[in-house]
Formats: sequence, C-alpha cells, structure tokens
Amino acid sequence: MTEVKRIKYFRMAAFLVAAVLGAVVIAGVHASIASAGAVKGASNGSQPADNQFIYTVQADVPGVVAQVQTWASVDGSRAGAVRWTKCSMEGRTIPQCLIRIPGGKGPDSLNDRTYAGVRKLPSDPAVLAAYLERHNSCNAGPSLPRLSADGAAFSEIVMITDAVQVLPPRYGAILFQAAAKIPGTKVLAHLKDAAGGSGTAVSMVESVSRIGRPGRNWGLIELIFAPGTYRYIGVQLFNGPSEHGTWTLINATSLRSYKFVNTAPTNYTNGASMGVTVCVSP
Repeated sequence: MTEVKRIKYFRMAAFLVAAVLGAVVIAGVHASIASAGAVKGASNGSQPADNQFIYTVQADVPGVVAQVQTWASVDGSRAGAVRWTKCSMEGRTIPQCLIRIPGGKGPDSLNDRTYAGVRKLPSDPAVLAAYLERHNSCNAGPSLPRLSADGAAFSEIVMITDAVQVLPPRYGAILFQAAAKIPGTKVLAHLKDAAGGSGTAVSMVESVSRIGRPGRNWGLIELIFAPGTYRYIGVQLFNGPSEHGTWTLINATSLRSYKFVNTAPTNYTNGASMGVTVCVSP
C-alpha cells in the first residue's frame, strides 16, 4: 500500500502492508460492544451540531489493536481524539493510548471528509461519482500514484466513509448508489465481514504501478452498508498477487455504536498527535 499521510486519522500498525485499495479505518471500543450486526446510535432523525463530536465505537480485526474509541469533530474545526486499547509506542506496547486528531480545515479538496462537509456534496449519485473522480486527492500531485478515473472516484468514497463513520441523513444511500454506479464495482448481498458486521457491500478491485519497481499492486475493498437504511457499517480490505489471485485480508472494521457528544478527551499520551493524509492507494 502506498500511504501518503492519512487524512485526519492514521492507523499505527495494521497498514504497513502493501497493496490494497482504500483507506485506513479507525476502529473503536467502549465498555460494552453491541452484538454483531447491531448498532446502537443516537435517536432516529437526530443530527449533531457543528461544534459537537461524533463518538464512535468500532470492532477491528486483525492486528494488535482490536477495539478503539473515536471522537471526530462534526465540522473539523475542533481537535478530536482516538483511543486504542493497545498501542505500539517507542518500541513497546502499552495497554492504551489517546491520540490527538488536530482541528482546522485542510485544502478545499479534503473538506468533504467531515460530517458537515459531506452535507455539501452533490446529492445526485451520478453527479457525485463524477465529482469525486475530479476531487480525488490521490491524483492531486505528480509524485502520487495515479489511480484510474473509476478507481479515483471509488477510493474517495472509501476515504470519506473512513473519516465520517456516521453519515448525514440520506448520504449513506447516496454514497452507496454513487459507488454502485462506478464501472468495475460489484454489489454483494448478505456479506458478513471478519469484524462481525453484516450487510450489502459494494466492492472494487484496483491496481496501480509500484513506485520505484516493476509490476503492479492489487487491492480489493468491500464497503458495507445496512440493507434498506444504507447506514454505513464498515469496510474490508484485501491484497493479492493479481486481479484473479487469492485475496489476503488486511483489515476489517465494523461500527458498533455511536452518539453525539459535546466534548472530547484531551489527556493525550505523551502529546501524541495524528498527521494529515492526502492519499491512500494500492
């Protein structure tokens, strides 16, 4: 995998492995995790204020970090946080750590990766797919790996759902339909992921040329949504030797619960802070 400083969030260990299309996904934990496939959330129809945080709890496999809590600023203006139950810090593993997610706006092309930013995206799925193709940050600079036009649109949807695990009303369906309209994607019904989530997925296989060496990196990603409501459930990432090869699971995450809160913790571990990602690709 080619990862060039992740947008808003950065996984410490699981994605130092090559060749998968998509994004690094934050996982979460709290004292009790909801049963597989069931998500506990804010009351139906409620929406957060721009100055609030979306607190999420995700299950995550495989890897050292299995469960994490995340506090994501609704409009990106406030510093958030992510807490892992196990962390690799300075060559040692500690029971848990709290990492700061910096506040503030990024370049215009990255502002859709907040809850408030998603609300400003085109609401027509066909228009949205074309918009995301043009605004994919993986193709923003000459030093970054170039995705195909279809891969650029799909990977941007992956990065949005990575950063905005709880989507504004209607945008789960809009993003699902936009992803399903992209040539090369497949809709998979009744899929259950390795982290215990289940739903309907949109999948895509993509590849890019390896940087500095011959050949291509191949990746498969499955974005999972709840049937009917199109609530975002999670993602599975795989790599493989070719588009037809045996796929190896790199990571699977499943959203377990969420709520809207007014504050985020600030007792960061050793002042640890996230970087900013502009591109994640095979």
